Amino acid sequence: MASQPSQKPAIDIAKEVAVVVGLIIAIFTLLAIVFPKSLVLPVGTIVIGLILTGILVWARKWDLRTAIITWMVMSLLAVSAYLVISRRATVVGSVIAPNGSPVAGLTLVLTDSDGVDHKAVTDALGAFEIRNVPDGKFTIVADGELLIGGRVPSGWERIFNPRVPVYDLPYKATALAVVATTAIPPTDTPSPPPATFTPAPTDTSTPLPSPTPECKFDNLVNCSRFVPVFIQGESASSATLISGKLQVSFSNSRGGSGVAFQFAPPLDVKDFRFLELSGTSTHAFTFLVEYKVRGADGSLTIVHASANQSFPAMVVMQTITVPLEYGGAVDEIVLDFPAQGESSLLTIESLRFR
Repeated sequence: MASQPSQKPAIDIAKEVAVVVGLIIAIFTLLAIVFPKSLVLPVGTIVIGLILTGILVWARKWDLRTAIITWMVMSLLAVSAYLVISRRATVVGSVIAPNGSPVAGLTLVLTDSDGVDHKAVTDALGAFEIRNVPDGKFTIVADGELLIGGRVPSGWERIFNPRVPVYDLPYKATALAVVATTAIPPTDTPSPPPATFTPAPTDTSTPLPSPTPECKFDNLVNCSRFVPVFIQGESASSATLISGKLQVSFSNSRGGSGVAFQFAPPLDVKDFRFLELSGTSTHAFTFLVEYKVRGADGSLTIVHASANQSFPAMVVMQTITVPLEYGGAVDEIVLDFPAQGESSLLTIESLRFR
């Protein structure tokens, strides 16, 4: 009787399959570190995987058919993973005016993480769609006004949805005034400050033209004049009141930014020990609070500054309590965003003393 060819035990076949699977995964992972979004990643995984699989088949007398089938399946998975990683996003949203109405026909410029500009024009409903945006940080600007600084998640994070919504972006329709961060005498001041006065490095504001509403301390947004603070060419900031909420968008490339809340007459905070900031943010960021007093010549001096605080990325309202160690009247309170490279869209529900 002719002898039947011996069958390889199933456990040996399973070991061979496991080795090839582990080999392809290791190759893909190493190439992803060096060439994260390059075609070298899938091509290198397929070619190197085939070569090493062939060597193992020859050296260990493995079953060629099993090894090749495993290599083909894993190569297809590697290509699929590459397509997910390198998939570009579509940024969608809408632009609204301070009164909540849509802004149509507005040209937007999105600058992506590679420094490439993508242009789009809002439709009749103020909506826009910008395709082929790589992952990483981006900014959207219209007529020189920063609308938002955000981040496109990685391909893995967008595995089920390639669209990145930025919701309603406030647009003031005019370029924002820049509050410089170096001491510059106001243009309408006829004479220099007295010799005995030394302005703080960040003091530049001019006297307020008109009084602000009386503060009842329930929400400082309702009784202040808010002014964006940034350094031209190094950071950007905007502040727009929409439906009682203050939307602050900022992006720090090399310098810091912020938003100043101005009061006239000055706000007496001697009976309070804490300042509470409540709102939501698209990204986590660092901030601190500065309290300023206006001198006789109109310049502002910092009389107290808090320690750095952290605001998390939250879609539900978060309240951060900042200790207040100053007893007296203040003319201006600044939410300072000092960290380089940070950006976010902060929606302030309320800013109040406790």
